[in-house]
Amino acid sequence: MTQQGKNAIDLVLAESLIELSAKKPIDKITIKEITDKAGVIRPTFYNHFQDKYDLVHWVFDKILMQSFAHMGEGKTVYEALVNKFTYIQQELIFFQAAFRCDTQNSLREHDFRLIQAFYADRITRICPLSDTLRFQLEMYCQGSVYMTVK
Repeated sequence: MTQQGKNAIDLVLAESLIELSAKKPIDKITIKEITDKAGVIRPTFYNHFQDKYDLVHWVFDKILMQSFAHMGEGKTVYEALVNKFTYIQQELIFFQAAFRCDTQNSLREHDFRLIQAFYADRITRICPLSDTLRFQLEMYCQGSVYMTVK
């Protein structure tokens, strides 16, 4: 399968999950419901994602990467975060459902790991990450995730 074909299936599965999340909590949605709505068979889902939370993370990553990609175009971190929140607002029902799920492999945890790695990378380009700076970064990232959920 070409990369374009894989991306098309990923998008169809994501759209199915997003539509289903408007009707019921994500933890109650089954893989069968996602695949039925997407018009694909169950093994196709598992060829692309480990589980539905992996799909939730993929949707989030896609939005995050789109928003932070603009930083390479001279945008600031603030502007990238505004873009992130704008994208999240566009799919508000889905993200409210996704962040409501607080199980293992949760979106909150995933967002925290991504944002912490992002800023740690930026900081270590300038200076070493001391214990104090690491603590401050963790506090900032926890606050950022809280604000994203809010």
